[in-house]
Amino acid sequence: MADIVIDVGLLPQRALFDTGVVIRALGERPDDPRSPFCEALWEAMVDNGREILIAAPSIAEMIRQDGKGAIPHRRGVEVVGFDARAAEFLGRKFPERVLTLERTNTGLPKHYLKYDALIVACAVRHRATHFVGLDIPLTAFAQSAGLKANRPEDFVAPQMNLLK
Repeated sequence: MADIVIDVGLLPQRALFDTGVVIRALGERPDDPRSPFCEALWEAMVDNGREILIAAPSIAEMIRQDGKGAIPHRRGVEVVGFDARAAEFLGRKFPERVLTLERTNTGLPKHYLKYDALIVACAVRHRATHFVGLDIPLTAFAQSAGLKANRPEDFVAPQMNLLK
C-alpha cells in the first residue's frame, strides 16, 4: 500500500480514539488492512498539535485482550477517566432500555455495548468534539451523544489525478 496522506485540514482539534483504533495505531495489528489508516491518523494528530484522548475503559479492554495496555506518554495523548460526571451522562443517555434495544438491533453482547457506552461517555465528559472508531454500532452511539463520528480513513487526503 502506498503511503497514506492525511488531510491536515480535516483533523479535529480534540478527538477520542476508540480501542480498536488505538491498538492498530500502536502497531498491535500489523496485518489488519485498517492499521495503516490508524497509524497515519495518529501520527498526523500528534505532529500537528491535535489532542488524542483515550478512554480509561479502553486501557482495560486492551489489557483484557492481550495483556498490553501501555500508552506512550507523548504530548497530545491523554488517557481520560470515567468519573461521576461521565457516569451521570451515561445513565441519562444510555439507560438499560437503550442498551437492550441496541443489543436487539446489532446482536452484540451486552458487555460489549456497556464498554461502548462507557467510552462514549468519557468522550463527552472530556469535551471531545470527534469520536474516531472502526465499529458502526459504536460510531452510532457517539453520534447519538452529539459527537462527530469518523473512521480513520475519513481523514485521508483525496488523491490527485496526474495527466500525462
